Amino acid sequence: MKDACRGADDGSLASLFFRTANVFKAKGSPSYAQQRMLRMIAAEDGISQKEMQTRLAITPASLSELLNKLAEKGLVIRTRDENDRRRIRLSLTEKGRQAIDALASAKDEELFAALNQEERAQLRQLLEKLERGAA
Repeated sequence: MKDACRGADDGSLASLFFRTANVFKAKGSPSYAQQRMLRMIAAEDGISQKEMQTRLAITPASLSELLNKLAEKGLVIRTRDENDRRRIRLSLTEKGRQAIDALASAKDEELFAALNQEERAQLRQLLEKLERGAA
């Protein structure tokens, strides 16, 4: 039996949750990791690659691979820090800012279209509870 995180259907709630969460990945939108990076850069324009690597707890190679994909899509630009040429700063392009706005609204509408407003509120409360419990 496969691990629930990899998409196996073992009948568990976790399996259903991960399958549901992967809907957007299959539809070609940025991966969860890429979306997380875009949001971090939006929240802190000019964040250094090193700081992002530390916060995400990933290897430099993994970070570079993710950033390369975002740069190829025209969502992120890298610039050298003027005061420390070893440091690389990250910023969103206009296309990157638009992508963040579109992701938020499209994601909710597409993924939760089957739920009415009351059900969406209940789901939000449950997910927030899970998040607090996992912290």
